[in-house]
Amino acid sequence: ATCSERFVDGGESAVRARIYRPSAARGAPPALVYFHGGGFVVGSVETCDAACRTIAEQAGILVISIDYRLAPEHRFPAPLDDALAAYGWLLSAGFAPGEIALAGDSAGGGLAAALLLALKARGAPLPAAAALMSPWTDMEASGESYSTRAAADPIHRRAMIQALARSYLGRNGDPRDPLASPLRGDLAGLPPMLIQVGDRETVLHDQTVGGGYHQYRAVHLRRAGNHIFDVVGVAGRVNMRVVALCGFILGMMER
Repeated sequence: ATCSERFVDGGESAVRARIYRPSAARGAPPALVYFHGGGFVVGSVETCDAACRTIAEQAGILVISIDYRLAPEHRFPAPLDDALAAYGWLLSAGFAPGEIALAGDSAGGGLAAALLLALKARGAPLPAAAALMSPWTDMEASGESYSTRAAADPIHRRAMIQALARSYLGRNGDPRDPLASPLRGDLAGLPPMLIQVGDRETVLHDQTVGGGYHQYRAVHLRRAGNHIFDVVGVAGRVNMRVVALCGFILGMMER
């Protein structure tokens, strides 16, 4: 995939976007907007570069990776504002909503879900689909998996997750705000979602976002599924979970 960068007007600041174009693309392929992970305090377009290149090539679509602002310098809702700006830019560039999908890992997966809720609240046109990899959707870290999976996932402990949440929300932020914790949101009327998560993850409970929502879809890797197992080490080789992600996205998009 070839790579270029540009800045999107985000109102308060310009939002950096890295754009991956598949080598075999002809004409104007549909677009996937990707949000990296990092607990809203670290990470950049560099950290998900390999995953974005692989998705662009395997799916044959544009991948636009968004370098959204980070806490504590830029707390909630700054990353969401940047996500809204990036999506609005694609619409203004001539992409139909059905030609756009969202994806993200960890905090980026939660941000993609929050973007869907924000678009719905504004009555804005919704993208075709979303693919969320180990999304962080609960700022309170309230799920029992933070206890039952603690031994298998010793890094993402409840105390650490709650500390990241405080950094993101600040003193007066509400951890139950659905735009910060999509787990608390009403997903009725949203486009189909593919959620990939490992059975060993403490954030396993976060994947119950949507509850009985009829278009909610989940893929679980039961035996060796660590956090963001989908995107780690995907460069230069076929990753069947990324293949599944690409197939889902392509099946939902207008082409």
